[in-house]
Amino acid sequence: MERTRLELLFDQELLQNAEQARTLCGSPVTRFVRSVQSAGGVAAVRECCRRNRPSDAFDSLAQAGRLDLSAEAPAPSRANSVRSSLTKRSTPASRCF
Repeated sequence: MERTRLELLFDQELLQNAEQARTLCGSPVTRFVRSVQSAGGVAAVRECCRRNRPSDAFDSLAQAGRLDLSAEAPAPSRANSVRSSLTKRSTPASRCF
């Protein structure tokens, strides 16, 4: 399924944050980056929610005081926009937010 412009912007933000996390903190982001690239950011964050545990990089980012770069950080700030976009497509993915 093709992603909307909003979903692509969300993907871009997640990938930029992951790159900064890797560069600044040495955080493990490879698995998350692959997930965003293959399934999209919404699905990747949804999977983090489904697992009910923090992302792989969360601890190293917390120690560095950079939780703003975590996979979990952009989800609340973008939740309403993404939910609105996904609801129009009637997908259950929006329930994660």
